[in-house]
Amino acid sequence: MKRLTLSSEQEDDTLCEKANNYVMKKNRNIILLIPATVIFISFIMMVNDTMISIRLNELTMLLQDIDRSEGRIDNIGLVTTYETHKKLFENRMTQDKADAIEYKINSLANLKTENNNQFASMFSLFSLPAIRVINFNRLMLGKIPLTYHHENDPVSINVDLAYYYERNFHYKRAIELYDKSLAETNLPDSIRAGILLHQGYCYALSQLDGKARKNYLIIIEKYGRENSAITATVLLRYLEGFSLARQRVLSGKDDSLSQSQQLVNLLDYKRALAILDAVEHEAKPEDISRITYFKARCFAGMGETKRAVDNYLKVVTSDPSSQYARCSNRKLFILGSRSGEKELVEISMQLNTKLNDPELSRMIKENDVNTDNGIEKQNTIKIDLSADTREKIEKIVSQKKEPEMKADRYLVIHTSDGNTFKGTIIEETADHIALKTSIGSINVKKDRIIKITDK
Repeated sequence: MKRLTLSSEQEDDTLCEKANNYVMKKNRNIILLIPATVIFISFIMMVNDTMISIRLNELTMLLQDIDRSEGRIDNIGLVTTYETHKKLFENRMTQDKADAIEYKINSLANLKTENNNQFASMFSLFSLPAIRVINFNRLMLGKIPLTYHHENDPVSINVDLAYYYERNFHYKRAIELYDKSLAETNLPDSIRAGILLHQGYCYALSQLDGKARKNYLIIIEKYGRENSAITATVLLRYLEGFSLARQRVLSGKDDSLSQSQQLVNLLDYKRALAILDAVEHEAKPEDISRITYFKARCFAGMGETKRAVDNYLKVVTSDPSSQYARCSNRKLFILGSRSGEKELVEISMQLNTKLNDPELSRMIKENDVNTDNGIEKQNTIKIDLSADTREKIEKIVSQKKEPEMKADRYLVIHTSDGNTFKGTIIEETADHIALKTSIGSINVKKDRIIKITDK
């Protein structure tokens, strides 16, 4: 009986020990399960966040590509440039209105470049392996591989930089960058057509009409389903129309100065500059500001930004009371905002406190100064002003402000076509000055005024 009792007690102890071991093991498993669960959930969240960021970036890149090829304001800008200059040539639009349109298009284009940020993942370290796995699957399915950071895409870099140079009339540099982009073999048709379109536009404004026509015809024939084909058709018609108009101007009987102005409006800057250089030495004193202004327009259109700025400032500092001084300062403001040169924008705004250009004041009021062009600082166009030019600018800015035009002021206005108007001012708008003369009220358009004398 004693042995049986001992055996029973031993069994009880064994059962208790097993029960305790089971409880301890269960508790240990529960303790281990908690961090394992946390790790597993964290891993799932990390993978989920990485995949979401990759997919959002993929969507962003697709939308940007569509925007670049079909919906961006730059395509509209190509047509607008031709249409605006056509109306200027036909005297259906004032220079004030043309400058306002140019600045508006430029502002919209700048706003487009601000929304190209990437969606970042908190676990960017794991994005690269995830991209490789996704790209392996896409390779098996015959799809184009993804790129996590769009800014690392050489095509995107070249196209954006080329567009920047195009907008600032540096067509040769833009054409070279567009060529680099076209050398890529995996470009979608919409992107390739868009690049060919802009390159053709650069050829056209470089007076390389044959190459421009070739690009437009390639788009129309090979990429007829893309929206760029419609724009190419329109630009091709403008190209042919402007070419015929230039021939008529050169064979016409207008004086050389008028011919050069018409050629500027027809985007033929090289021939216009040649004519202006020829007539400058024998020009009348009252025509100097007009000639210098249009020479600056030619230099700007040919991508010689520094010489354009120098000539614009020469008009402003040498003849600040002329209408061409206002037009020149307005061009400085547009040039500075387009190129990203903030100092030039600030100088133009300071000069306007003395020149009182209502159109420039409206530009400043309606749009905050936007000089963010989306291009790296080392690639932007730099404009250095000489010490002499800065001294002249400071002299104009520091002068006492002239009295504003009042209704009792008597003006003598000289126009570019040789007329002189005398009378009391009735009103002043962005487009004209209204005078009360001996023969009645006369509206004198500002784009034809070369000098105003206050009597």
